[in-house]
Amino acid sequence: MSAAKGKSSAYSSPATTLRRYWKGYGGCSALLSSPYFHAAIILSLPGAWWAPGAWPEKVEAIVPSLLGLSLAGYAILLALGSGDFFEKIRKPKANGRPSTLEGISTAFLHFVIVQALALVMALLYPVLVEAAPALRGWMQDLGYPWAYVTLKLVLGFVGWLGLFYSVTCMIALSFRLYRMIQLVCHLPPTEPDKNGD
Repeated sequence: MSAAKGKSSAYSSPATTLRRYWKGYGGCSALLSSPYFHAAIILSLPGAWWAPGAWPEKVEAIVPSLLGLSLAGYAILLALGSGDFFEKIRKPKANGRPSTLEGISTAFLHFVIVQALALVMALLYPVLVEAAPALRGWMQDLGYPWAYVTLKLVLGFVGWLGLFYSVTCMIALSFRLYRMIQLVCHLPPTEPDKNGD
């Protein structure tokens, strides 16, 4: 019983964090209304049509560097921020929205999740390629030869979308950091300690 309970809590913690992140991000409405997501969709269409199977090698070449950059950027933000800096950006906003620090953390986590999903898709793609001849034969036997071509285009689009959304998320995160710095620069300076410390 205790082993089952431990396993359940081991899964509930990441699930709770994911739910909190998704709510903080804004959910599906925030994703579907994002100009960065729209840009990624538009950029993905030519690749999906003309080179539907070329995206995995691009993802494997580009995304690990982006992932390292995002993790390093978050570590630098946390390491360089002084107590006053964090005090200013961790206060909740008056309209009930999350604090600036929560917003930045959510943006970093979103960036990492998008990149990790793009990498996982690229790593799984060879398995699908191996299964492709059998899948094509099965679809032709069922009388749907067009289904294989459609599936290939859809997978190509999803793969290119993962790559381009990783890139546009990097731009979104950079803008978010820039806005945060602008906000902190316009805050009034901290009052000096009256004891002279």
